[in-house]
Amino acid sequence: MEKNNKIQLKTPIPHLSDQIFKNILWVSFRTLIIYGARIIALMIFARFLKPEDFGIITASMTMITFLSIVHHLGIEPFLVQYPKIDSIYIRVSFTLTMLIGGTLSLLSWVIAPIIAYYFHMENITVVIRILSPVFLLQGLSTVSKALLQREMCFKSLAKIEMLSYITGYIGVGIPLAVCGFRVWALVGAYLTETFVSSISALILRPHDFRPAIDRKPIRHMLKFAEGYILMRFANYMSTQADKIIVGQRLGAYELGIYSRAYYLIGLVSSIVDKTIGAVLFAAMARLQHNQKQLALIYLRTISLISLICCPIVIISMIITPELVDVLLGKQWNEIITPLRLLTPGIWSIMLYEISHRLIMAKGNTYSLGRIQIFYAGLVVLGTWIGLRWGVNGVAIGVMLAMVVDTILVVVIVLKLIEIKWYVIFNDLIPIVVSSCILGLCGWIISFTLRFLNFHSIAVLLIVGLSCFLSWSLFWRLSPTFFFGSTATEATCMMLTKAPSQMQAVLRFLLGNQVRVNDWNG
Repeated sequence: MEKNNKIQLKTPIPHLSDQIFKNILWVSFRTLIIYGARIIALMIFARFLKPEDFGIITASMTMITFLSIVHHLGIEPFLVQYPKIDSIYIRVSFTLTMLIGGTLSLLSWVIAPIIAYYFHMENITVVIRILSPVFLLQGLSTVSKALLQREMCFKSLAKIEMLSYITGYIGVGIPLAVCGFRVWALVGAYLTETFVSSISALILRPHDFRPAIDRKPIRHMLKFAEGYILMRFANYMSTQADKIIVGQRLGAYELGIYSRAYYLIGLVSSIVDKTIGAVLFAAMARLQHNQKQLALIYLRTISLISLICCPIVIISMIITPELVDVLLGKQWNEIITPLRLLTPGIWSIMLYEISHRLIMAKGNTYSLGRIQIFYAGLVVLGTWIGLRWGVNGVAIGVMLAMVVDTILVVVIVLKLIEIKWYVIFNDLIPIVVSSCILGLCGWIISFTLRFLNFHSIAVLLIVGLSCFLSWSLFWRLSPTFFFGSTATEATCMMLTKAPSQMQAVLRFLLGNQVRVNDWNG
């Protein structure tokens, strides 16, 4: 790992595609476990907690998230992205994260009453103070997790995330919720998850913990951090401003309704982002000077994501009432309309995340920061205007801001990798059209089943199975016609890299129209 006092890249670029796919498989397995656990936790929490409880924890986390902007100082992505680092970089990084973490833990304890006064929620003072140690806990593992990403040890990261989430939310949060601890169930789950994650990372990737301060690494970090902190601040405003305004103007109950709708959207979109995004950032950082390969990875990734995401978005909008009934219960019916209005943002968020990671890999944090500032302004404007119509109006304003932000970020990416707009349109239009056809079929089936008073679970199963069979039929008829050449190439790549058992499953689902030999690498 260490040679000539420099930490070098382990994997040669020619073999990078193999390691990318292997890591995506591991992260996919992790994602299935974690999000399965999240869905279970969500279903249980929704039945034992009230919207006010989610509103209180959301308001508290807006402050925690704000202080996190300066917590890592961009150290984690810096250690992943910087071409060569030696031991002094690691020591200085760890020292800075611990100093900043201790300062922010103390600061959050002090300003907790001010945050409670702003939101008109006295209960959140003690909640924020109990949550304040998270900055120190997170600082313990920042360097270890960065080194694991740099070395593309996503198998280890997958184990850490699975263990910490299941321990925190399944092992601690759910029992507390069942016992009637309400908001403290969420607090206990979050603290436990953070603690287990940090300790696990330190065990799996130990490093030199000796304190050190050196001008050279600090200068390089600050140069990277200037744009990164600007981007993080703008990202905070764009993701938290709506919650701050809703919580302050409409109260804990409405904030609980809105935050759960937003959470479900983020849950769906982050499944794909967590599966692919983290792996791609490490890979793109290695290929940041190889324009051709970088462009190829980007096009295939957004095509594959769109292939997965477009049908999910359209079908989810159709069966939102059944999803809410099964996941949250009938007492959460108020969430149906804002959730349906926010659902188109799923695809937008995922396209943004992949584009954002490419820009980060190229080191263009200033451009990303400027776009995020503009997006934050759009979110604030959309939220203030939408307040006239309550949570539903806010959902519309935020969703439109997401779409504009994604378009602007994609524009930057196209300039960086020198690709024209029509290339992306040619790749995505067939996917959108075929997804709309699936949506029409799903709407007809769901309308019929509701008219016949089928149970929500039956509606979800029948609509989901029907759309999946239709999707598989499209692949068997003509994948290039229905989904475009780039998405077909990405699927063929999956077949060439997947284990033999997975190849057999994919061939059974996709048919013989998708041939491994058709892909030329």
